[in-house]
Amino acid sequence: MEQRAHWSVAQRACLDMAWLVFGLPHRLRVHGREHVPAEGGLLVVCNHFSLLDPIFLSLAVPRPIRYLVKPLPAGFEPVQAIYDVYGCIATGSGRQLARAMAETSRLVTEGAGLAIFPEGGISRDGQLQPFQTGAARVALSTGCAVLPAWIEGAYEAMPAGRMLPRLAPVSVHFGQTFRLSARPGAAHRARDLNRATMVLTEAVARQAPRRANLAPRDERGAPC
Repeated sequence: MEQRAHWSVAQRACLDMAWLVFGLPHRLRVHGREHVPAEGGLLVVCNHFSLLDPIFLSLAVPRPIRYLVKPLPAGFEPVQAIYDVYGCIATGSGRQLARAMAETSRLVTEGAGLAIFPEGGISRDGQLQPFQTGAARVALSTGCAVLPAWIEGAYEAMPAGRMLPRLAPVSVHFGQTFRLSARPGAAHRARDLNRATMVLTEAVARQAPRRANLAPRDERGAPC
């Protein structure tokens, strides 16, 4: 029987501090929080326009979630400490990436909540970039609930390249959860992965309060 996850003392302390430092000053608002399942395996897919995105998303989701993150270089030990508190999974490349995706699928299957920013990096222009296939692979292989999300205002608060945030209102928008229907082995077929990735892209874009521009793709779903 699945057990509802709860924040640890350290996670709760980080969230309380984040609310004081970021949530209140940026007048964070959350829309569609009722769509977030309280328990069960969950994959949150979201746009990624700012370094602040994981903070606002964590404040908006009313349950613990982990993140897939890129390995940090030396000198970012305080950030790494926060990653460790939240059980973030480092992606990397090659075998490390394969292990990270396998660990993500295992945790989701066991009932955990995980968040992926499928663009693979921070958008430099505040426009939704083509999604990579990792999130679709997890959703297809596990059959878990997918929660589309959109963070509005974080780009204005702290776009890529800016060292300190400026005050700007931020809102997080959640859509209804759904599951990707798949034939056996779909998570390993490029055609199925591309189609599923496009479904995720469109689901995330629909949550934008302003119409999101999608990067052009060819008939196979690959970026043009």
